[in-house]
Amino acid sequence: MKFRVFKGKNIIQGVSDASFGSIAGTKKNQRAVKFLKYLEHKVSNRDFVWAEQVFGAKVHICKASDSGKTIKGVDGLTSNVRNQVLAIVSADCLPILLYDPKIEVVAALHGSRKSLLKGIIKNAVSKLVSNFNVNPSYILVGIGPHIRKCHYFIDLTKIVISDLLKSCIKRKNIEDSEICTYCSAKTYFSRRKRMDNPNFSKEKRGRFASFIGLNSRRKTLTKI
Repeated sequence: MKFRVFKGKNIIQGVSDASFGSIAGTKKNQRAVKFLKYLEHKVSNRDFVWAEQVFGAKVHICKASDSGKTIKGVDGLTSNVRNQVLAIVSADCLPILLYDPKIEVVAALHGSRKSLLKGIIKNAVSKLVSNFNVNPSYILVGIGPHIRKCHYFIDLTKIVISDLLKSCIKRKNIEDSEICTYCSAKTYFSRRKRMDNPNFSKEKRGRFASFIGLNSRRKTLTKI
């Protein structure tokens, strides 16, 4: 899937589904490239930056030299490096993608319950403001598939949207996929669904992935 809120923007973006297999382990880069190629984005294994995802709230500012790496000890990534693709894997937690079209900087966050309660959204927006001079009112946000209150004891969606609004991001700039991973476990992996029904999926540690990155600059015509 792709987010409508990013439509027409010169970025790489998308959320994989189970038809592309689990984007985790040794095959993650190979499957990630295949998925983004399906969305007509040409990338290579060396373009990805992965967050280790330790259920914390640290957000890393990526350099060009981070391409092809997994950044240890972080659950969030931000970048203004072109053709660098930020990647977050999920199986119930919230993938949150951010893009400022004015400054042209992106971020990808792993919204686990612990990460959200520790303030990962506030940390991410603060880094965008302090390091890139971003105005939060311009930030566009895509919230990917995740477990919803129908199958979880906490309304993670409500927490995320509340934190985004508190960070001065406009509600009209926030798109929620409205997909519950538990309800749609055949399309998007759900760890909790598999815990309740171990035979539901052949993938023991199935993960889908959410991607965002800046494309190369568009060529502009010079007026004479």
